[in-house]
Amino acid sequence: MQTITSIKQQKGRKDRVSVFLDGSYGLGLSLSVVHENNLRVGLQLTDQEICILQNSELFHKAVNTAVRYLSYRPRSESETRTRLAKQKYDRDLIDNVIDKLKEQKLIDDDSFADFWTDNRQYFSPRSKRLIKLELRRKGVAEQIADKSTSDVDDQAGAHKVAQKKAVSLKNLDYDKFQKKLFGFLHNRGFSYQVIRPAIETAWTQQGQEKAAE
Repeated sequence: MQTITSIKQQKGRKDRVSVFLDGSYGLGLSLSVVHENNLRVGLQLTDQEICILQNSELFHKAVNTAVRYLSYRPRSESETRTRLAKQKYDRDLIDNVIDKLKEQKLIDDDSFADFWTDNRQYFSPRSKRLIKLELRRKGVAEQIADKSTSDVDDQAGAHKVAQKKAVSLKNLDYDKFQKKLFGFLHNRGFSYQVIRPAIETAWTQQGQEKAAE
């Protein structure tokens, strides 16, 4: 048995403390772990209880790592697992962290897939096939990817991209215009059948705008 003789806030870390056992430094813990376990001066701890505290601290640290990662944008479960693995957390701990994040609704592949698809369509349209491929590469199940991309309209997306890109190509002749725009749309995953009418519409619109100037 070891007795907690002091709990001191760490310098520059308002959320962490140093726990002293029998007068010597024992372990560093987050305030959350301290409160969850009702740690206080005078409390006696067995070696097993100290081990439990260390594991609890590691779990808390891993959760915070994942939450920070998720704060930049939604992530798939697979992306989050990969991130935690790169931080050298073991598989069992990662499983527990993922379960916690799912419980808190911070990870949900259905919601993530919808977010990714909507974001692509609004900011950077590309084909349904390519969006689905991106989702699969992020570890999203095929069934979920299919569902999220079911309403993607390739023709509408291609026209949107073509009209926007055409502005930077307005001074080119038709051959160069269609060649550059074809390559751009093809890189976005659109098929030939979708690309050709999008190019013709963009070219016609450019001609109308020039005539109106």
